[in-house]
Amino acid sequence: MAEQGEDVEIAIEGLYPGLIKQMTRNFREIMGKEGSRQALVREVDVLYRSSVEDFAKAEAEAGRLACGAGCSACCSQRVELLESEVPDVLRAINRLGGSVRKQVLKRLRRQARLEIATPDPEQYRVPCSLLDEAGRCLIYAARPTACRKAISSNATHCQAPGTVLFDENPSLVAASLFSTALEFARTAVLLQGSLPRPLAGALLEVMK
Repeated sequence: MAEQGEDVEIAIEGLYPGLIKQMTRNFREIMGKEGSRQALVREVDVLYRSSVEDFAKAEAEAGRLACGAGCSACCSQRVELLESEVPDVLRAINRLGGSVRKQVLKRLRRQARLEIATPDPEQYRVPCSLLDEAGRCLIYAARPTACRKAISSNATHCQAPGTVLFDENPSLVAASLFSTALEFARTAVLLQGSLPRPLAGALLEVMK
């Protein structure tokens, strides 16, 4: 695993020189301010999310994205939720109609069992509990950062079964490396807790 991590860091440094160090400095600067840890962690995560979104926006403006409404191939991966994102996602779920919310809760319970039974993210291929019948996200405005960083330049490739081949989907690999750089930086700063957790398990822990 160490060698794989080193390979990833080398790839990140090659594409985005100094990005990990810069984001580590940015995150440490935030955590060094006065305030509760919870509020500062949320501020770190807001910067994390906005950086990911800015990257996706730049890819879109460059005409490299094939993502669109109802395109939900990436929504069958195991999604991890940041602790600071749980309240926003819960509020969005609670705003759904009663019957829809009940169905979402039922699917989340099933999803939580599958998250435990499938610890290897590469083997997890289950539609997210927060999708409607048309494959659209029911809480799109409040979707986690993990969802925002999944961008593709080849929609047909996304729909194909089997292992994702990054060299056939340059936007996906670029976004993956960019967000991984931010994750490395965030983890280096937030060593105590606040690590991402599987979505369904994190939500059910606080849902009534």
